Amino acid sequence: MSMRSCGPCTMCCTLPAIPEIGKLAGAACPHGTGPQGASCMCYAGRPLACRRYICLWAASSVLPESLRPDLCGFYVEPLRGKSSVVLFNVDPLRPDAWKTGVGRSLVDRYVAQGTAVAAVVGAANHYALPPDTAFTPIWRDLLEAARAAGER
Repeated sequence: MSMRSCGPCTMCCTLPAIPEIGKLAGAACPHGTGPQGASCMCYAGRPLACRRYICLWAASSVLPESLRPDLCGFYVEPLRGKSSVVLFNVDPLRPDAWKTGVGRSLVDRYVAQGTAVAAVVGAANHYALPPDTAFTPIWRDLLEAARAAGER
């Protein structure tokens, strides 16, 4: 699989907890160096959780540059094993990023296609559901999405 370079983006290294290396959610990775932790000192031997992770922007050649996480203020990932929920991990310094501009457009697109959105901003969880969604059956998936955002 071909993927984009993360460039200066380190949001997936900052927002989630990474228990394998004792990193807490929201804390800078202890292996980051350079401006805003832009390079990884343990990249070759990085934890399995880091090796396996790739955000949707990096995995996609069709998403616009404006959706690069460090530019838009969030990164997006599908909920593991579920196609009906997508997870927005939002930079707590830009808590409205998922509700405005390109974030709002992307949320609206997912919801229009029948996909629920769970947005995690620090300790707060928010949801956007497709019309006519029965909330109860999707509740567990949304809670799992919120939990997954806190740990890689």
